[in-house]
Amino acid sequence: MSMTVNSIASSAIDYSNLFGTSSTSDSGSTLLADYAMLKNGSMKKLYKAYYSQVDSEEEESKSTAYSTVKSNASKLDKSLDKLQSSSLYDGNSTDALYKAVSDYVSNYNATLTSAASENASATNNMALKLVSTTSTYTKQLESIGISIDDDGKLSIDEDTFKEAVGTSTGLSTAKDLFGSSYGYSNTINNKNSIIESIASNRVKSTGNSGTLYGSTGTSSSSVLDSLIDMDA
Repeated sequence: MSMTVNSIASSAIDYSNLFGTSSTSDSGSTLLADYAMLKNGSMKKLYKAYYSQVDSEEEESKSTAYSTVKSNASKLDKSLDKLQSSSLYDGNSTDALYKAVSDYVSNYNATLTSAASENASATNNMALKLVSTTSTYTKQLESIGISIDDDGKLSIDEDTFKEAVGTSTGLSTAKDLFGSSYGYSNTINNKNSIIESIASNRVKSTGNSGTLYGSTGTSSSSVLDSLIDMDA
C-alpha cells in the first residue's frame, strides 16, 4: 500500500466531525475508520515510513554534496602544491606554468561552486572567504590574464598570461601569487584546508544514528512520533 503526501493530507481527520451529525453514513464510517487507523498505529506507521524516506533522501543528498566538496578541495590542494615548484618560474617553462595555473583555476572554481552549494551549508562561509581573499588580489591577477567574474569564479586568458609571464615583471608577479610560501596561495591553501576538513567531518557524521550531519536536532520522523503519540 502506497501513500503520497497529498493522499495523507486528504485523509486527515477532523475530530469535530466525530461528535457531529453526518449527512451520509459513508462519511461517518470513513471518519471512524480513520480514527481506528490512528488508534491502532497504522496511521503512525504510514507517516513514519514517509518521513523516514524524506530524512534518508535529505541525508543522502547532503552526504553527496560534502563528498563532492571534499574531492574538489583535495584537487585544489594538489594544484597549489604543484605551483610551489621553483622550476616553473625559471623563465623557460611558460607552457608548464600556464598548465599549472590553469589547473588551479579549474579546481578553484569547482571547489568554490561545491562549497557554496545549498546542500553544503557548513562550507558556505568558507566559500565566501575564498572569494574575499581572491578579490584582494584582483589587480595582480588581472595583470597576468586572470579575471574574476561576478560569482567569484576565475578565468584565465592563455595569450595574455603567456605574454605577461614572458616578462620579468609578469613572471615575478606569478611567482609572488602562486610560488611563494606566503601571500595569496598560502592564504587560499589555509582556507581550502578548512573546507576539506569540514567536508570530511560532515561525510563521516552521516553515520551517526539519530543525528543529521553532526546536528543535535531531532529528525522529522521523531517529531512526528511525539505528535501522533499525543493524539493516539
